[in-house]
Amino acid sequence: MRSFHTFLICLLLFTLACGSYVEVIDSGSLAYERKQFYKASELFAQEYYAADEGLDRAQKAYFAGMSLEKANLPDKATEWYERAVNDGYGPTALREYAYSLKTNEHYEEASEVFRQLVDQVMDNSRFKQEIRACEMSRVWLIEAESSVVELEEMSMNTSFSEYTGSISTDGKLLFTSDRPRNKNSNDYNWTGNYFTDLYLYDPELETLMPFDQEINQEFNDGAGALSIDMTTLIFTRCGRQDQDLSHCQLYMSRWENGAWATAERLAFQDERYNYGQPSLSDDGELLLFSSNASDAIGGYDLYVSQRNNDGTWSAPNNLGNRINTEYDELTPFFRGDTLYFGSDGHLGMGGLDIFKSFRTEDRQWSVPENLGAPYNSGFDDYGYLIDPMRERSGYLTSNRNTGRGSDDIYAWTIGVPQDVFVQVPDDSTEAADDIVYDYSLSIYVKSPVYADLSDHRSETGEYRGLKNVNILLDDMEVGFTSAKGIYITEGEWDRVYTFSFEKDGFFSQVLSFDPSTIQRDPASPSQVVNLVVEMDRIFEGREITLDNIYYDLDKWDIRDDARPALDQLAELLVRNPNINIELSSHTDCRGEDDYNLVLSQKRAQSVVDYLTSKGISNTRLRPKGYGESKLINGCACTSCTEEEHQINRRTAFAVIGQ
Repeated sequence: MRSFHTFLICLLLFTLACGSYVEVIDSGSLAYERKQFYKASELFAQEYYAADEGLDRAQKAYFAGMSLEKANLPDKATEWYERAVNDGYGPTALREYAYSLKTNEHYEEASEVFRQLVDQVMDNSRFKQEIRACEMSRVWLIEAESSVVELEEMSMNTSFSEYTGSISTDGKLLFTSDRPRNKNSNDYNWTGNYFTDLYLYDPELETLMPFDQEINQEFNDGAGALSIDMTTLIFTRCGRQDQDLSHCQLYMSRWENGAWATAERLAFQDERYNYGQPSLSDDGELLLFSSNASDAIGGYDLYVSQRNNDGTWSAPNNLGNRINTEYDELTPFFRGDTLYFGSDGHLGMGGLDIFKSFRTEDRQWSVPENLGAPYNSGFDDYGYLIDPMRERSGYLTSNRNTGRGSDDIYAWTIGVPQDVFVQVPDDSTEAADDIVYDYSLSIYVKSPVYADLSDHRSETGEYRGLKNVNILLDDMEVGFTSAKGIYITEGEWDRVYTFSFEKDGFFSQVLSFDPSTIQRDPASPSQVVNLVVEMDRIFEGREITLDNIYYDLDKWDIRDDARPALDQLAELLVRNPNINIELSSHTDCRGEDDYNLVLSQKRAQSVVDYLTSKGISNTRLRPKGYGESKLINGCACTSCTEEEHQINRRTAFAVIGQ
């Protein structure tokens, strides 16, 4: 999937926009590199007509389409993608053409192009799903004709971008816009529009005013969330004069003594990544936001942070692969137990769609459900809000072509149902029993990040997608992970999957999946099941403690409660036949040194004997008893607690050759 969202200007770098020199942009490629996408489209068009027929001409058409897509002109982009296809640019242009048709709600034509892609490319599972998504989108559009949901384009929209943020308790809408602040405003060249600011709109009085000057500063400020008591504001700020910081970060300001206090950056953020689009839970205890942080499964993921007792915010947690995909998840909104968010990773009508998911009894997220039309369209739809005073109304943001320009805000209202019958064409009608359910598996392979690849102690606590992992299904090679660590395959209902994951220098892993665990939802007959596998790097000599390995006093026999951990170690050795390990046993500091050394050697040998009984060659195993020579805490022996003694009494293994 590809999708370009103009409102992501509040989640991207602004180094170029804040430059202090003038550069002559005289080619499409240079304009594209400088993110001046509208200008790039004009220059690529000129270069296209001047070029001779052939691959170079087709490439000009393709990048003209890409530029128009990023400039939020999808209808014009479609024409250029079609030119690129006709001029022979191949499957890459065909893919963009298919998605562009889908964005413009030409679902029948898009389905046909996706079918061509299924025939032309090997990794076609996503395109098969897109065919199904186009079929569902046609049904949603037809059903929308009798929907009691009404959308009204807001009067405060302009030809510039407006997108939702939050609703105050008195009904005012906090939103973001890149409309000009004044006649002297500076262009931001990505879209040709201006820097973003926060605004407050009163729908009762139809009045509009910029937010406080303490919040709206020189560069991009926006995507804000007000607490229910209107005393806390968390918002996105991109670019700062006082520091060399060009990424977007979250800031918090409090209402104190009748004014908004100086905003402070939330401490948990890493300045190397973007954070934005905050949303506060009704009780103000949870902060949700979108970020491309290092442990993101895709481009932008949703995260949650909890308010600490001192008013600060905890380190955020990724919402997981039921919500997040390898693409973008944005604009979270939490009401009750339900999460609403925008995504272009879950199957939808085109671009970003609005989805909802709720917490299940086991505290997991339910399969996200597409809200369908009219909330969604082929264009980008996101920023869903519910009015706290009127549950049957709210707002959303869309760049659909019924608006005034770029991204616009729409008010939605759920009316009273009418006895209206709409005839759905036969080719789009499906009785519940006739619904065809399908699914695909999206597997994310991640690995811990180390600051120094030669030092296992340098683990940063972050994770990153692991590319080029060899994937086997029932011992047959089926593919490799992408640059982001993703592997997608079309699922079959009548088989239980056992995947193996292999990469030089990493411990191999196995993952099993039974499709009978999938809940079939008529509202979402096509599902993407997200799975996560963690593969750790092999460091020779690193001690890895085996949990739950206990011995009776002065004994070295393997107890029954130790067998599960040793069975797991045997499975790891089977999966990794090229590694040899040392099995070490350690005692606590009590007892004579010589006695502890002999006892620990016997215990290490017992582990080796157990593993050989499971089919592991003893040539791969080296037992070593260390007695009390490698205590791992610094307590004085006579003052150690029993828990500290237990930490020292351990069985571990370390790779000594591969």
